[in-house]
Amino acid sequence: MMGSYSPAISDGFNSMRTNAQGNTVKHAGVDLMFRRRNPRDQVALYPPRTRHGSPGYFMPDGVPVLAASDGAVWSAERTSRGYAVVLDHGAPWATFYQHLAALFVVPTQRGRGGQRIRAGDVIGHVGADPLDHEGLMHLHFELWFRGAHEAAIDPAPLIETWIMPVAPMGPATLT
Repeated sequence: MMGSYSPAISDGFNSMRTNAQGNTVKHAGVDLMFRRRNPRDQVALYPPRTRHGSPGYFMPDGVPVLAASDGAVWSAERTSRGYAVVLDHGAPWATFYQHLAALFVVPTQRGRGGQRIRAGDVIGHVGADPLDHEGLMHLHFELWFRGAHEAAIDPAPLIETWIMPVAPMGPATLT
């Protein structure tokens, strides 16, 4: 085994980006990947400029997406940007997970869910945004306060308080 890694924010809240229509928009959430410890770290397994890596970050296949807190599935569906899940954590909080490659909760239309989820339950696997020209695997995560996407707030201060699961990396852990 080559060590263990915790998820890190690879692209922050409100950073500017160009969307699929060519418009400049603010990033309403954060992107999560694993940070390289140095420029050569994990390069043989997850080369930069591939779907598995950038110069500073990497993402293996099959990484589970865990629910941030107890709640109920408000929606879980395939979108043009991969699978997406919204978890309702009770007024006024909700979380949004996007670019999932696999969905491990019951697919449901918006507002018709109700499947109970516990903090740490696996809700899917990390994938990539099919509309992104780089196709880089990462989890897009939003924290909503009193609303939906337009009510997104910076989740970084909350993420810093979490006890993160540690993912072992190396040839022995690849499947």
